[in-house]
Amino acid sequence: MCTILRWTCLVTPAALVYQAVVAESNPEKYEWCLKYSSEIFAAFNLILQHHYLSNYGGSFAENFYDLKRIQLKGERHLKPLSISHEAYIKSLLTLVAFPYLWSHLDNVYQDVKEKEADNRLSEEVGSLSRCEKRRMLIILSEEVGSLSGSARGC
Repeated sequence: MCTILRWTCLVTPAALVYQAVVAESNPEKYEWCLKYSSEIFAAFNLILQHHYLSNYGGSFAENFYDLKRIQLKGERHLKPLSISHEAYIKSLLTLVAFPYLWSHLDNVYQDVKEKEADNRLSEEVGSLSRCEKRRMLIILSEEVGSLSGSARGC
């Protein structure tokens, strides 16, 4: 499972960069690529994994690293380089659906985390008096080095 997530984490950014370049080359025609980038990658991953599972009896990563699947239960006689339909479905779910759902849940979690942090900050700033807010702005501007002379005292 770890190699699946690592492969997805490595290839997904490269696919996003490729889609961004394509979308920037002709924004009117390919802007939708950025909007549906995760779905496009999931479809590409589904086609790739389907091809390797159907033709080589293993995933892309298994074939790349020259790994072979062996059947531990039962003595079914399958032709070489093939897997059962049940194993095929489970493999596709593990290779494509799980990383897709994982990335979407991670995005939702990050959005909620950012909104919660923004709400906390606005509540903290909202509870300060006008003078304290002005002092906070002065301190922040001094740290950045862009202190304006008009916002000094309270």
